[in-house]
Amino acid sequence: MGSRHRKRGKGHALGLTHEKVVSAALDMVDREGVEGLRMRALASQIGCDPMAIYHFVPNKAALLDAITEHLEREGAPPGEDVTDWRVALQEFAYKQLAVALRHPNAIPLFTLRVSDNPATTATHKWLQTLFEGLQLPDPLHATRLYASGLNGVLLNHFAIRTKTPDAERIAQTMMKDMVSAICSRLSERAR
Repeated sequence: MGSRHRKRGKGHALGLTHEKVVSAALDMVDREGVEGLRMRALASQIGCDPMAIYHFVPNKAALLDAITEHLEREGAPPGEDVTDWRVALQEFAYKQLAVALRHPNAIPLFTLRVSDNPATTATHKWLQTLFEGLQLPDPLHATRLYASGLNGVLLNHFAIRTKTPDAERIAQTMMKDMVSAICSRLSERAR
């Protein structure tokens, strides 16, 4: 009696799912940028009534959070069986860069949006566990340092991608240099 049940609406009848709505929204962001994401335009793209979208996300903020989580899952860190932490950090950085290169208009979501979701939490936990294994004095600081460096490279790519013909190469070089510098710094601090 106290719980509310949503009726299966028109969205379900059209075969819509949460993931299909999020995927269509990401496609729209890829084409038009975050500012171009409009719920009515998304509904038109999907071919449904705008209200059908709200069966899957309560509002635009929740949709942006869902896109952020989708991108985090796409760029998830390698598994827990890390044999070389330097290689693991490099692989993770390049995976994040690959996501950013596939979805350049979504980089602000990917890097700046604070989203408390399982994928982001898992990424932060993976980084912190990795740095705890190095017996650093402050693993949380190392996590923040690495994340800041990674986000800085991605945001730089977002800023120059349309102005510089070799922006992708620059981003790859910057990512390699950033990971190398942070690994060097962490090696000095590891016990």
